[in-house]
Amino acid sequence: RGAIGRTASAAELARLGAGLGYSVAVYFGRAEPPDRRLLRAARLTTPMRAGGLLAAGAGRPRLGTALVAAGCCLSVALVAAELRGPA
Repeated sequence: RGAIGRTASAAELARLGAGLGYSVAVYFGRAEPPDRRLLRAARLTTPMRAGGLLAAGAGRPRLGTALVAAGCCLSVALVAAELRGPA
């Protein structure tokens, strides 16, 4: 069937929500522009997420779901680490 699973869809929504939440929190909470490196962090995981879409389209939905979900989780982890601030 070659479809991405619900897990990957939920992870992608979480990634988008975390990015939006981070931008809003920084703009209105800190009154400064968001860190450009962090806003572009999704670009680092784009090959992984795109590979997942290709794998699902090639009839490997489990692999596709795993790759998309892992890429999304990595992006969300980067946002969470930035919001925690310096250790």
